[in-house]
Amino acid sequence: MIQKIYFPKNPLVRQIVNFFSYSEFDTDKLIDNWLGIFPNATANIAISLGDDLLHTNNSKNKSFISAACTKTLALKRTKNFKIISIQLNPFGLHHLLGIPMREIKNANLPSDVLFKASQIEMLHDKLHENDDITQRFQILEDFVFQQLRPKSINPRLPFAIRIMTDEGLNNMDKLSSVLCLSSRGLRKMFSQHIGMSPKYYSKMVRFNNAASQMLKSPEDKLTAIATDFGYFDQPHFIKDFKHFSGVSPSHFLNIRSNSTDFYNFVSEACDIFD
Repeated sequence: MIQKIYFPKNPLVRQIVNFFSYSEFDTDKLIDNWLGIFPNATANIAISLGDDLLHTNNSKNKSFISAACTKTLALKRTKNFKIISIQLNPFGLHHLLGIPMREIKNANLPSDVLFKASQIEMLHDKLHENDDITQRFQILEDFVFQQLRPKSINPRLPFAIRIMTDEGLNNMDKLSSVLCLSSRGLRKMFSQHIGMSPKYYSKMVRFNNAASQMLKSPEDKLTAIATDFGYFDQPHFIKDFKHFSGVSPSHFLNIRSNSTDFYNFVSEACDIFD
């Protein structure tokens, strides 16, 4: 397995892109043929440098966009599974396209549905013409920069995402107060820019933080993790975990310890470029 992560250098691109990534899997060493990607409210533009990408709705594409996903997405792994992708932050795709994210919630669309077909074709050609992974990442960064709209980002958005993700703020009344927004204004902002309610987004953040902690300390008891992340009790934690991932926490740890069946956490073994 090869994994590489690249953080954009352009400050304007950094405002909406979390990172670029490249993944290549040795299918001979995998215990099954599917790759699960947990929902985390980001939008992802995935481009195959090998076989076509097949996901759970049975559509096949050379590239696709997943947006505002609330359930785990599964990709079929093949003998020639090589994928390079752009992970936009929760409001990044809206900033690029201006589309209300609620209208494409849980969408897994061919990239040329949301971008011009000629642009996507040119992007594919450039990526295939360059074998150097750093150059390929730069091609992706240039592509995002070319798509940027002159409209500035509402500063409330990155601030809200930061305090909900880093500080675990999940009280919506307090969040409205901190942002100087009414409850209705807060819901409208999240629906338009992120594609879901702020309350649902906070649940997804908590799930991802708990899953990350499980990977860091798999020996921790589920009761302790549930308490640490503010769940009412262990059954509520398990219910939430199954809702977002489709599997129980114990099943997740068992799968993760034997394979890379769930992939949207930065692996300690991957190469990081910045």
